[in-house]
Amino acid sequence: MDDHGTGVRARLYTVYKGQRSHLTRWKDATPVSAGMPKFSSADWKLNRTFRDGTWLCIQFNQAPGTPCAKIHH
Repeated sequence: MDDHGTGVRARLYTVYKGQRSHLTRWKDATPVSAGMPKFSSADWKLNRTFRDGTWLCIQFNQAPGTPCAKIHH
């Protein structure tokens, strides 16, 4: 998420055949500075597989939109 502030949290969810499922709970994001750009970052070790065609999405509590990636095998 661009910029960073206090209280930024993130969670992951999946969408498969129109069904949304929460994958993780809310997690505090870490503020990161890379020169001039500042952003908030969160990461997870999921250690699992996903069905072909599943969308893996991230949601931030203080940003619009939810970027997703489609899983292909």
